[in-house]
Amino acid sequence: MLLGGDARNLPEMRRIAAALSPAAHVTVLVEVCGSDQVGVIDAREGRVSWLDRSLDGGLRPRGERLAQAIHA
Repeated sequence: MLLGGDARNLPEMRRIAAALSPAAHVTVLVEVCGSDQVGVIDAREGRVSWLDRSLDGGLRPRGERLAQAIHA
C-alpha cells in the first residue's frame, strides 16, 4: 500500500498504517515544511520517507516533492 500526503495528513496516515494487517507492506511518503514537522509513523516492515519542501530559505510548491516521489 502507498500512503502519501503532507504533515496535515499525519493523523490519518498513522491511523491507516496502524490498522493494516501485520502482513501488509506499506510505503509512506510525507511532504513536510522543515525538520520540525518530521514525526513517527509505525510502518512495520515498510518504509517512511520524509520529503522536505525547504529550499534555500523558501519552500517548493506544495505537492511537488510528493509527486516526484510517487512518479519515481
